[in-house]
Amino acid sequence: SQVLETAYRTYRNENIGAILLATDGNYNKGSHPLYTNPQLQAPIYTLVMGDTTHPKDISISAVYHNDIAYLGDLFQVHVDIRAHLLKGKKGRLQILGKKNGKFTSLDQKDFVIEQTDFFKSYTLSIPALTSGYQRYIVKVTQYSDEINTDNNTSNFYVDVLEARQKILIIADGPHPDIGTIKQALAANKNNQVTIQYADDFNFSSRETDLVVLHQLPSYLHPVSKLLKDLKEKHIPTLFVTGLQTKYLALNEAQDAVFIRPGNRAKISEVTASINRSFNGFHLSEMLSSNLEGFPSLVTAYGSFKPKPNAQVFLKQKILKVETENPLMVFSNRNGRKCGVLCAEGIYKWRLFDFLHYHTHDITEELIQNIVRYLIVKEDKSRFRVKPTQAFFKESDRVRFYAERYNSIYEKDNSAEVDFTLKDSADNTYKYTFSRTEDAYTLDIGKLPAGTYKYTASTQLDGIIKHKSGSFTVSIIDIENTKTNANLPLLLALAEQSGGQTIYPSQLDSLPQLIRAEHRLKPISYNTVRTRPLIHLKWPLFLLLLTLSIEWFLRRYHGKY
Repeated sequence: SQVLETAYRTYRNENIGAILLATDGNYNKGSHPLYTNPQLQAPIYTLVMGDTTHPKDISISAVYHNDIAYLGDLFQVHVDIRAHLLKGKKGRLQILGKKNGKFTSLDQKDFVIEQTDFFKSYTLSIPALTSGYQRYIVKVTQYSDEINTDNNTSNFYVDVLEARQKILIIADGPHPDIGTIKQALAANKNNQVTIQYADDFNFSSRETDLVVLHQLPSYLHPVSKLLKDLKEKHIPTLFVTGLQTKYLALNEAQDAVFIRPGNRAKISEVTASINRSFNGFHLSEMLSSNLEGFPSLVTAYGSFKPKPNAQVFLKQKILKVETENPLMVFSNRNGRKCGVLCAEGIYKWRLFDFLHYHTHDITEELIQNIVRYLIVKEDKSRFRVKPTQAFFKESDRVRFYAERYNSIYEKDNSAEVDFTLKDSADNTYKYTFSRTEDAYTLDIGKLPAGTYKYTASTQLDGIIKHKSGSFTVSIIDIENTKTNANLPLLLALAEQSGGQTIYPSQLDSLPQLIRAEHRLKPISYNTVRTRPLIHLKWPLFLLLLTLSIEWFLRRYHGKY
C-alpha cells in the first residue's frame, strides 16, 4: 500500500500510463493493497516474483499478544497455524519462555491436521515470570519432508512490568480535552487512568502516582483541601488551565508559572513553539518538526511569567510571533514536580494529528512524555547514561545518551566517557562516547538479536564512576512466514486496475501490452505568450521603416 501511495504523491501531476509492480505479493505491514485507493487511475502490471507452487509446509502465520504484561499475571497468546499437503499428520504447538535462566515450555497444545489446506487459531496462556523485556518462542512441529522450516518458529517480546502507574484526572466539568488526555495515556498499557469530577471525587495519595487537574481550581470548585494535600504529600501534578480556572488560587498551588489575566471576557489564541534549550526529555523528529504547525489553543489574555527555577518546554506563539510567555512549563521544588499547560483545546491537536498523519502518534507522544517526566523520580546522580529507546529491533540503530555534571550540577563534558558492551556469549566490545555541545552520544549501529549488558564509566573528582544496565534487541522474522508468491493477490490487484499479471519470462512482451492499452494516450500542451512590440527590436525597426517609407512617398507624390 505504501508503494502505491508514494507513487501517487510523487507522480500525481504527471500523465502516468502504467505502473509495473515487481513483487511476490506478500505484505506484513500496512494496509491491504487491494483496499488502497487507486488515485493515479493507471493500470498496474504485476510482475510475479518468487515461487508460485505450494510444497508441503506447516507454518506459524501470525502471533497476537499483549505488548505489556504484569509480573505474576497470566496473559493469553493467540497463534494462527497453516498447513498444506500434510493431512492426517499430528503436531504440537508450544510457547517457550525463560524460567530459572533457561527456555522452558510454558504452555502447549496438540493438534491433528484435518485438511489438505489447513488453518486454525489456538489460544495459549502463559505466566509472566520475570520483569523486564522478555523474549518468548513459539514453536510448531517440524516434518522431515518440509522444504522451509524457518516458519516453524516465531519470536515475540513482552515488556513485563512490576506495577501500573495510577493516574487520576479530576476535572471542573466535561470537556473534550479530558478524553484526549485519557486516550493518549491509556495508549500506554502501563498507565491506569481514572476520570473524576470536582463535585464528587475520591482522592487517595497512596493509590495515585499523578493527578491531572483540568481547569481546577475554578470559581465553582476551589478544591482547597485537595491542593493542600497534593502539596504536603508531594504528589506530582499536571494543571491544565482554561476559561474556568481561578488563576489567583492556581498561582499559589504550584511553583511553575505566575499568570495574571486581564479582562476575563478576553481570550488569546496561541500556537506552540518548542523551547530548544529544554532538556527534560527528548523529542522524536516527527514531533519536533511538526508540533509548531498544529492548530491554535485558547488561553487567557494577560501576563504569563515563569517562576524562579521553572523550566519552559513550550512557548506561546501569537500569529507568527514567538513570545516569552510559557505555554507548557515545569517546576521541581521540595521533591514535588508540577507542570502547567496554560491553555485549553488540545483535542484539536489530536484531530489535526489524525487528519494529516493518519495516526495520533504526535499527540500521544507529547502527552506521554509530559506525564512520564512528572512521574519519574529525578536522578540526582552526577553521571547518567540511558539508551534512546526502551528496546530495539534488529533494524534499529542502537544509540545511547549520557550526561556528566560537575560539583555544582552544571553539565560538564570535559572528560571522556567509556562504554563496554557484552553480548550473551560474553563477547566484549569497547566504545567511547562522542561529545555534543554539553553532553555525550554514542551510536553503536545495528546489533544482532539478543540480550546485552553495558557498563559506562567516567572520572568525577578523581574517582571512576560506573553506570550499568541491559537492553534487548528483538528478532525480526516476519519475512520467513511466507516464502511463496501470493499469486491471487497479484492477479486481483492487476484486474482491479485494468492491468495484467506477467511472469519474468514474459517481461519482453510488456512494451506491447502497454502500447495496446487504450487508456495510454499522450497529452499535448500549448502555451500562449504575448510580448509588447517595443521589446522586439528588429520587427519594430522594420515596421517603423516601412511606415516612414510610406509617409515619404505619399509626401513626395503629393498624396495624403
